[in-house]
Amino acid sequence: GKEEKLALNYPCNWSYRIICEKNHDLSRIITEVIANRPHSYKEGNQSKGGAYQSYHLELLVHHEEDRQGIFELFKQHPHIKMVL
Repeated sequence: GKEEKLALNYPCNWSYRIICEKNHDLSRIITEVIANRPHSYKEGNQSKGGAYQSYHLELLVHHEEDRQGIFELFKQHPHIKMVL
């Protein structure tokens, strides 16, 4: 199906849900992806076995390409299991 285009007013705060292996330093991963852009994140749930940890990352995105680009960079990162 055709992907719904989100009607967002940019710039806006966007929240990514990131799931990574518990033993990786998320703050370092975030820095690798978005450098020194202002952001905040908090821990979400842990997987049943405790191997994975989910986080909610919030940052200001400037336009659609920016929002999608960050999503793709996290998706491609070797230590990130999933981005929602």
